[in-house]
Amino acid sequence: MRAVRAEHRRGRQLSRGDPAQGQHIDENTAAKALRDAADNAGTARAGSCRLTPAPDGRTIHATMTLTADPSRPLLPQADQVRQAVLHNAQHTLGLAVTRVDITIDDLHPPKAPSCPDRDAMCHDRK
Repeated sequence: MRAVRAEHRRGRQLSRGDPAQGQHIDENTAAKALRDAADNAGTARAGSCRLTPAPDGRTIHATMTLTADPSRPLLPQADQVRQAVLHNAQHTLGLAVTRVDITIDDLHPPKAPSCPDRDAMCHDRK
C-alpha cells in the first residue's frame, strides 16, 4: 500500500492564464495547494478539493469539503476559506477560479489554547 500511496498519479492538466500560451498545472498539485490555503485560512480544515474546468476552457470551478470549528459561526469560516482559495488560485497558481462551492461535512474540536508557561511549570515541579 505504501508504494501505491507514494506513486504520484498525474491528474488532468489545468490551463494557467491564456490557453494559447500552453501553461498548465496538474489538477492534483493545484488541489493540494488550495487545500493548504484553506487549512491556513482560519479555523476550518480542508477535506477534499475538486477542480472542474468550465466549458470555455479558461475558468475553473472548485468544490471543497471542510470540517469546521463548532465554537465559531460556520458561514464566516466558509467565507474565510473561499477568499483564501480564490486569492491563492489567482495570485499563486495563476488559475482563473471563478467559483468555490463549500460543503461543511463535519465538525472538529477547537484547538486547545497554547500555554507558553506550561513547560516552565513542569520544570518547577522537579
